[in-house]
Amino acid sequence: MHFDDARLAVDYAYDALGRRLYKHSTAHTQHRPEAGSQWNCNEHARKQRELGCGFTLYGWDGDTLAWESSPAQHESGTGRTVHYLYEPGSFVPVAQALRQSPINLLDQPDYSGPYNFDEDPLWHHRPKAQPFDALAWYQCDHLGTPQELTDQDGNIAWSAQYKAWGEIKEQRSASAQQLGLTNPIRFQGQYHDHETGLHYNRYRYYDPRVGRFVSKDPIELAGGINFFAYAPNPVEWIDPLGLAKASGTAGRKQASSKPNQNSNCPCRKKWEVNRFDRVCEGNLNGTYVKYYRDPKTELWWSADTEGHGSSAWKVMAQERTDLVHQHDADIYGDFITGKHKGDTGKIMSMKRMKCRDARGGN
Repeated sequence: MHFDDARLAVDYAYDALGRRLYKHSTAHTQHRPEAGSQWNCNEHARKQRELGCGFTLYGWDGDTLAWESSPAQHESGTGRTVHYLYEPGSFVPVAQALRQSPINLLDQPDYSGPYNFDEDPLWHHRPKAQPFDALAWYQCDHLGTPQELTDQDGNIAWSAQYKAWGEIKEQRSASAQQLGLTNPIRFQGQYHDHETGLHYNRYRYYDPRVGRFVSKDPIELAGGINFFAYAPNPVEWIDPLGLAKASGTAGRKQASSKPNQNSNCPCRKKWEVNRFDRVCEGNLNGTYVKYYRDPKTELWWSADTEGHGSSAWKVMAQERTDLVHQHDADIYGDFITGKHKGDTGKIMSMKRMKCRDARGGN
């Protein structure tokens, strides 16, 4: 993909799954023959630094960005590599680790002759762990949107003030600028491209200036009737993959002092349904099911007896006389993000179940 405006040109490349492999940006400068080759070279380098142009390579862990790496962009530069860490099973960033040198990739071997596994350097390479030059920790809001980065000394290295739909005004400390600490992560699953002002949202690009995607939803009506909408509102909903809205609590524990609900508790217990005001149960599709309604969220919880993909609970929402699948949850009650649900068990008819009011624990 190519982007070009009066300031710069950018080329993007993606793998077969649509994940970004690299971006390469070049500043536009007006060549002045009368100024000489050295002046033109220096002017181009200055423009490159001013616009933050260069080459960036990306590495992935599934659908989450694991690292990005850039070689030295000018003669006095050193390059940089940033690794990103997230809350388990979510797109909420926890920390980033910076090393002021690029990742060195192996050269592709010559496979034109007979293949010998014992001589293939790609199978026998043993990378050595290298120390990081800086660590920074994310301070996120209730949706998992970064508000601040704090360095290893506890000082604020990066901070942002957000408009409603994700456009920001950011600040960086002097030490962060010196080290090269910054933050491109925005709403869950979004990566800010300073060249275009757009957010790369895995399957699509999002424009924070208008609060909409710039292309139609690739899953069409499965993601909602509006093919370009981000979410009903940006303070309760997220869309980490750019496909369909999800509850803002997806993948994050609800605020609670209970050990089984508090992800910060070192003695964290498995999730238990101990607060409900209504129960529905019955045999559906040859399987006995029992749903409990949370009086606060009005979501219905049922133990997942199949255990597909580490799922321990099915979470449903009531629509008239049906229960419609919303999330899968793990053994701790955390919503599992990025998991696609098949048609089986997606809609459960309440007409075929016996329902009664009940009083659960607090």
